[in-house]
Amino acid sequence: MLDNEKLRIKVLSEEQIRSLHEATLEILENTGVIIDTPEAVDLLYQNGAKVNGNKVRIPETMLNKALKTAPHQVRLYDRKGKTCLDISGSNVYFGGWVENMYIYDLESGQLRPPVLNDLEITASICEQAANIDWLSWAGQVSDVPPPIRDPMIFRKILSYTTKPFVTTTVDENALKDIIDMAAIVTGSYDALRARPFIANGSEPVSPLHLSETGVEKLLMCADYGIPICYYPMPAAGSTAPCSPVGPLVIGNVEVLAGLVIHQLHTPGAPFIYGNIPGMMDMKTMVVSYGAPELILCLSAMSDLGHWYNLPVYGTAGCGDSMEIDGQLGVEYALTIQHSILSGANLVHDPGILGAGVLGGAEAIVFADEIIGMIKHITAGIEINSKTLAVDSIHEIGPRGNFLTHPSTSDNYRSFWYPSVFTREPVQTWLEKSEKPDLRKRLKKRAYDLIHTHEIEPLGKDVEAALREVEIRVKKRS
Repeated sequence: MLDNEKLRIKVLSEEQIRSLHEATLEILENTGVIIDTPEAVDLLYQNGAKVNGNKVRIPETMLNKALKTAPHQVRLYDRKGKTCLDISGSNVYFGGWVENMYIYDLESGQLRPPVLNDLEITASICEQAANIDWLSWAGQVSDVPPPIRDPMIFRKILSYTTKPFVTTTVDENALKDIIDMAAIVTGSYDALRARPFIANGSEPVSPLHLSETGVEKLLMCADYGIPICYYPMPAAGSTAPCSPVGPLVIGNVEVLAGLVIHQLHTPGAPFIYGNIPGMMDMKTMVVSYGAPELILCLSAMSDLGHWYNLPVYGTAGCGDSMEIDGQLGVEYALTIQHSILSGANLVHDPGILGAGVLGGAEAIVFADEIIGMIKHITAGIEINSKTLAVDSIHEIGPRGNFLTHPSTSDNYRSFWYPSVFTREPVQTWLEKSEKPDLRKRLKKRAYDLIHTHEIEPLGKDVEAALREVEIRVKKRS
């Protein structure tokens, strides 16, 4: 975790934020949103919204009430009940990749569809990686039927990590399966509510459509006290107006409409504000994961979320490159740096490439290395009597050296040291018979993390109860 109060960027001024907010209010009140869930439509109508069929217009008073009841802080625990993530303020946490359709096989280096057993590798690496604070599901595994894919992924990952888990699910049935399993691990639904180690990601459908599945998951999370990351993905030029501001406005309307429903249903339920305000490349029709417009708008999105005093769901450690190469390194570094500097709290996608379609173990290791380096930079410089070291300078004096001075042995560990990146004398490197490239070094680091991972057992009673849920889930396929 990084608390980056020392170094911050704000993309939006107070005046710009207010302009965006006023535009959002106008769209909520006059244009409205489509909501496919009758329960949510009725709830909004009973509390003052104007309803015409499934088109709902929401007044400012309803939004203001929701913003008052929504918590400013959300906590996620690990599966042992230990406090892990304080999702608030300027705290920043990074999580593993989500939803990629292909992975780079760690052994062969070739692209292939992911399978369920790949999660043993993914979860082991994420559990050991110093800068990966939470996990998400690692790919659309191809050997499990889609209706039961999500709970089966969760069941597999449970055995290999204790870190918090943020899931996206195909529907509310899969979400309920996961909540049931999580309650078995914690001991009860009340214990899970008190110390949740899972959260759910749910998306509106841009522009201005809150789908039935998305809202059902929103309501279920509110019922069980599970934090919900509600984030649309509007793309400038396709599902949002063609400017950087377009997806910011569209997305803000959608997520705040979801917030109103969520807080009307269960005031005070944990809600995390998100938006992935992207852009469509008009040459290729690809929605970019590394465009400067996306990076800029993600920072602006963080400004908006913080202005509303809500925890923020961010995006970083992702890119458009098809390979683990220099382009990907630049895209990872820029997205990660801006997420940290803008104070996005719960940041997903480290380890994604190919505009969200590809992933791989080496890519997670690459992101982990870059996150560590940038966290060190953005932590700033501490100046005090110890770091000024006037006494040591006086003791050594002109033309001395500090190599053997006690202050050096006391302080050198505070430097950042790479686990993967090269840092050695040129002559040493030249004399090596084998000079492993970046990809080989990432692969070695991945295997090192896998081989040093020790599985934390769930316990026989928990395993038995989970098997019963697993049998029930498989019958639904």
